[in-house]
Amino acid sequence: MKNNPYYLDFSDQKGMTIEQVRKIKENNHAMAVALNQLAKAVKMGPTSIRSFRKQLGNHDVVKYPDSETGMNTHEFTDKLRFLAARLENDKVACVDFLNLSACGKGLSYLFSGYVYTESDKDFCDKYCKWREYKQTENCEDRFKNRDPLTIALYLQKREDILPIGLDYAKMLDSVVTGENNNYEINIHTNDARQIIAAVEQQIFDLKTNETFYKNFYNDYYSKDDDDVVKSSIARRNRDFNAWQQAAQETAEEERE
Repeated sequence: MKNNPYYLDFSDQKGMTIEQVRKIKENNHAMAVALNQLAKAVKMGPTSIRSFRKQLGNHDVVKYPDSETGMNTHEFTDKLRFLAARLENDKVACVDFLNLSACGKGLSYLFSGYVYTESDKDFCDKYCKWREYKQTENCEDRFKNRDPLTIALYLQKREDILPIGLDYAKMLDSVVTGENNNYEINIHTNDARQIIAAVEQQIFDLKTNETFYKNFYNDYYSKDDDDVVKSSIARRNRDFNAWQQAAQETAEEERE
């Protein structure tokens, strides 16, 4: 997405190596899983938030350090701990986070599978909730009886054909500001519109990924949706091939 700092497409991957992107996506996936767990805990209440915080413990959610990936993770784990601690016994803060902050709303959209407000982008409306998806007749064994959201996020991590996508660390950084454990909660941000647009793009890309589309379907799909998916696949293939070629050329130059 052009000029959107919360979503990294293939143009944003320019200058990155294939291995570097894979490590960034590994980190992103771990952060997405952790944020999903927090979002669920917040909806369930203090006991669940406390359990999440204890489960988080002292380990770092981010696997690869910024020095290795070249991408700022904005002290993600420390900020996640701080947010969980602040939300644990404050019902008002929980409501504000989920319903007022762009980060909270964006995560709710992402993990539900649709944008609650009106959306102009196919696959991002109320009829396309993750829970509405079912296995296709030819669903691969590795995906059978698996949660569609879990598979969609897994494919984002594993398949080079999908770009890095949503910057979860920057999203969290929008609501938990500061650094070096001097953090504050910032419910309102000037980037709200960009955050929601990035989330919408992420949902769209996850659902129009060729592997996901072949293995999961939604009863509300129509023949027109096939054309949308085919167009999206063609665009990503083109952008990926251009980036991959450039990345390989850069790697060869560095070896010489």
